[in-house]
Amino acid sequence: MKFPPQHGAWAFLIVPSLMASFLGAGNFLGLIFTITWVGAYPFSYFFGRALVARVRRGSWTKRAHNELHFAFPWGLLTAVGTFTLLALRPWLILPGVAVLALWSISIYLTWSGRERGITNDLLLVLLASIAPILMYQVANNQSSLRHLPHSIWIASYISFLFFVGSILHVKALIREAKNPIWHAASIGFHIAVLIVLPLTTHSSWLAVPFAFALARTVAMKPGGRPGRIGMVELAVAFLVVVTTVLVEIG
Repeated sequence: MKFPPQHGAWAFLIVPSLMASFLGAGNFLGLIFTITWVGAYPFSYFFGRALVARVRRGSWTKRAHNELHFAFPWGLLTAVGTFTLLALRPWLILPGVAVLALWSISIYLTWSGRERGITNDLLLVLLASIAPILMYQVANNQSSLRHLPHSIWIASYISFLFFVGSILHVKALIREAKNPIWHAASIGFHIAVLIVLPLTTHSSWLAVPFAFALARTVAMKPGGRPGRIGMVELAVAFLVVVTTVLVEIG
């Protein structure tokens, strides 16, 4: 099975799932949801690229066939998981349609050459941030949002803030390294989070990972190796997960 080259995207899949699993969604169906959710990313990546190649070239070229070949095992995994979840939780069809709509927008952005643009990145952030909610609903057969525990909303909220900050930071170091506006935006965003987060949550401890995130944003300069940048992001992600879980179960 081939993996997409966008290694940072895996954090967007794993971080929310880890938090949800510790906050009430860590049962068998929660695991099935996680496997399906994670498998859907490489499937959508390769299948989307195949569709874009097909539309641009007007036929199923060798490149398009290769992308389909890479997508097939992930598609099979995603299909099995999806049908299993729909059979056991038929109300998932409605959020499933919403997820499919967001994915369709991403396909359009890829086709128009904006695959790595900020709009597409924010779509991924949005999808990642709703993962704890969907995972908890599936694990506990709860179709309504009215009775979701506060901890799951916090996990979704923290995921959103962390991923937006991570996107701004990584873009400032790599793709937008020559544009100082991105570095300033990254610093400004993390400062704003440190101000707003204690006012909008029940514990100031939730701001601790973002203090470290701000420190890494200030300290790291463009020109670093992607592997080093990724390791730092992994450390911040680990701190986000641990802090959120400890605060919410404490």
